[in-house]
Amino acid sequence: MSAIDNIIVLLGPPASKSDQDRIAKHAQARQQTCEDAQVEQLPALVDPLAEREPSRPSELETIFSELLERPVTLQSYSCTYIEKKATRYPAVCFATQDIIDADGRQIAELVTMFFRSSDARSALAEVLGKRLGVEWSRVVVNFGLADRD
Repeated sequence: MSAIDNIIVLLGPPASKSDQDRIAKHAQARQQTCEDAQVEQLPALVDPLAEREPSRPSELETIFSELLERPVTLQSYSCTYIEKKATRYPAVCFATQDIIDADGRQIAELVTMFFRSSDARSALAEVLGKRLGVEWSRVVVNFGLADRD
């Protein structure tokens, strides 16, 4: 059976007019497209969601914990982009090997089983998209080969 290697959340443009104006102003000042400016500013939006307080999970960990119905820790994530037809779409990538349970064990198999469902992917897209204030968001996954003994 193949396992999910990465969960990738693609993000549309900002939903609010003020955020759209901020991105457009940033893009104009740097002589870049709004999409490139949004990609450049993505870490400033996502990083605060990953910050932990002592003995409290991050907001990203809470989102995944609620979806997976168990406490999880996110060891890392990447702010990146996907390019299609000369347009860059900001994206946040979560490697399944970096999602661990409360005991520090990898739970890639559980994550794979859960996120095989389009409903699960839609739920993550909805929650994260709303939290980041974007017009739309989509979750895609990529598969690799499961470890073989």
